[in-house]
Amino acid sequence: MPDVITGNMGASYLQWVALGRKGPEPPTFTPEYLQQLRDAGIIGIEDYITFLPLEPERGHLDWHYYELDYQRVHAAGMRYTVYPWLHFAPEWFVKSPDYVPYVCLEHGLPTYSTSIWAPGTVALFDRFYGQLLQQFGDRVSEIYIGMPSDYGEVGFPTGMSAWVVPQEHSHRGFWCGDPCARADFRLRIRARYQDLERLNKAWGTHAATWDALDYPPLTPPQGGPAGPRRRWLDFVSWYADSQTRFVGEAVAAVRKHFPNTPLQIKMGYGGELVEYGIDISGVIRLAARDGVTVRSTHGSLPAFFYKRFETPARFYGARLLTEPPANVDRKAEVNRLFNDATNGSQMFFDYPDNVLRARDILKAYLPWVQGERAHVPLALLFPTTDLRLHHDEGEPPALFQGADSLRDISDYDLVDENLVQDGALRDTSILVLFEGNWLEQATLDRIAAWARNGGTLVMAAFGPIHNVDGQTRTYDDLVGSLAAHVGDASFFASAAPVPARMSLDMGQGDGVFLGNGWWGSEPGKVTFRWSKDRASLRVPVNAAKDLDVTFFAGQTEHIPKPPHLLINGQDAGAVNFDAGAGAVRVPKAMLKGRSIAVMTLLSTTWRPSEKIPGSPDTRDLGVWVSRVEVDQVGAATGPASPSPGFQANIPALLHQCSRTVGKGRVVLFPLEAEDHTYLEIIRHLVYDDGVPLQPRVDTAFDGIQAAVLESQILFLNPTDAPVTKQVVLRPAEFAHLPGPTPPSRKITLTLAPHSIQAIRREDGAVLAPGPVVPGPAPEGK
Repeated sequence: MPDVITGNMGASYLQWVALGRKGPEPPTFTPEYLQQLRDAGIIGIEDYITFLPLEPERGHLDWHYYELDYQRVHAAGMRYTVYPWLHFAPEWFVKSPDYVPYVCLEHGLPTYSTSIWAPGTVALFDRFYGQLLQQFGDRVSEIYIGMPSDYGEVGFPTGMSAWVVPQEHSHRGFWCGDPCARADFRLRIRARYQDLERLNKAWGTHAATWDALDYPPLTPPQGGPAGPRRRWLDFVSWYADSQTRFVGEAVAAVRKHFPNTPLQIKMGYGGELVEYGIDISGVIRLAARDGVTVRSTHGSLPAFFYKRFETPARFYGARLLTEPPANVDRKAEVNRLFNDATNGSQMFFDYPDNVLRARDILKAYLPWVQGERAHVPLALLFPTTDLRLHHDEGEPPALFQGADSLRDISDYDLVDENLVQDGALRDTSILVLFEGNWLEQATLDRIAAWARNGGTLVMAAFGPIHNVDGQTRTYDDLVGSLAAHVGDASFFASAAPVPARMSLDMGQGDGVFLGNGWWGSEPGKVTFRWSKDRASLRVPVNAAKDLDVTFFAGQTEHIPKPPHLLINGQDAGAVNFDAGAGAVRVPKAMLKGRSIAVMTLLSTTWRPSEKIPGSPDTRDLGVWVSRVEVDQVGAATGPASPSPGFQANIPALLHQCSRTVGKGRVVLFPLEAEDHTYLEIIRHLVYDDGVPLQPRVDTAFDGIQAAVLESQILFLNPTDAPVTKQVVLRPAEFAHLPGPTPPSRKITLTLAPHSIQAIRREDGAVLAPGPVVPGPAPEGK
């Protein structure tokens, strides 16, 4: 069994002090409650020792609450670990010359947290950990190093913790307006460029002195000249690198006083917006160097987030564990345990009530969390540069959607540009690109060299890939003549006869016809998607009929002119909306005999934050679309039928859309990455393109996920229905993997809803602890 740790001890005490010590002092965990946690398998508890209540006056430390915490935890037979929060400071420190807060660039106002660029912040860490050593000594079993941000995670403040400690000024933004930050920016940029003329040439600026350097405008330029783009990327790289450097400084300050105590750092946030200032692989690389465990607070989120941490942790050799939110239901606990068990987690952190609600689930599945990691030959590219040029995206949307769907049939690595440049593709057979029109040239060089050395590079038709200077030479060299196939739908045919009246519902089950240019699905009574400036659909049509194409859309009042509809790149006319619907007549001549039509909605865009008072939404939106109807002119009235979907001739597509480069090859899928056929191509390349690259234990899009680990094969059923699955073990497919080769065997697995089962690789035995009811915890538990 892995160690199970819980936390949140001391949080109510901090809140009580921050709110003015009104009412009686909040109680700490009672001995009875601690015994419940001990009986549930928890062996350690994390205490939030916080600067604000600890030292209300300079030099007068009040340890009484934390000593009581320790005594009760120790009496319960559990380890006492600490998670210090130094960013909520008492008044005396705020008034001292050592206190330099973060200052936001947008308003020029400070927030509660200490600036990582201020010397006094590192000095505070040194001072506090000396005091902690003096008070507790070796009674502390482990230390979680809290960073100066909302919940002590690596990154910049956003205001998430205002419910704990009231904050006069806090929001998402760039918090580098203090003098120490500006001085560090000039210092680091000067060290990088050394020569001012070289800097001005790179940035397209005319700085007369190094002291004249300033931050760029806070809107990333994608098109246009290279200078502003390089300047922006230098700025956001410095911003994130500053957090990574401070992690190293904080670790050194703690190691000075606790040289042998295990250390952890937390990494959180629900995405990677550039304002968060997070470089995940950069921090994990540093943690591996310094022997620090990384704790990701993304437990219970989709596999994409696990892979974002697991891939660099495995490559750099860092220890990893996860943490979920405070309220996780029992179904989500099962999913989380599968992801922990298959992504290298070596400990298990969960909040007390989560554990008590799921004791039977933990008993059944926690033994499989053994720090094992799957060996996978498939990697997906996380385009770091491209994401940083889309500062309102928390993760690359096409990659996020594609990775979620792909996990149904294959495990994968997720490699960002740090990992590519550090050599992480060395064990990868297939690299898949879902998006990423901007990459550093060093990344492109590594990918090209890897492909020529035998790798298979797979990319969708999301457009040319530029380096930061705007050049596409590497992309052009790799793709070559395949570019002529972009937009070619001749490999596709309708999966059934096209109905005379056809409806395409947006936001749910629309992956079969969805193209580029759409924001994520918006839930509600009627699901919908917002269009971007150019949003496309791929639709089966009867090319012998004129068509009426009707968009059911809303909030068109925010755009100055109606959208236009393109059919296979030709303008079919304006979509004039009335009462939420707008139609365009498409003559059959425009279809040119093609049975597949690519319909593109061109729209001017608007930002809710600029049009709707109080809206925080800064996305560029066109119109929201809930449904599209395609009617053959003259068809009888009646209900519209769903789109029949498509069939693709994958061998023919691969034959014409592949080319050899050196010892490897490039495959260019001619349509957008959102097309489900792109996933079918990947599946074919992994399992059916010669010798399978990984064992064929889970090749169907059936909702079941699997992972081949060194000692076992795990299967997850995350659905609400039982699933019976036929699994065939073929020894030859395991021969190249570490771990035992199983015997040849056909196995029938019956997976209960929200359950995990295992097959032991040594002998092919099914290891099933028995189904766990995914509903409420059993009475009395």
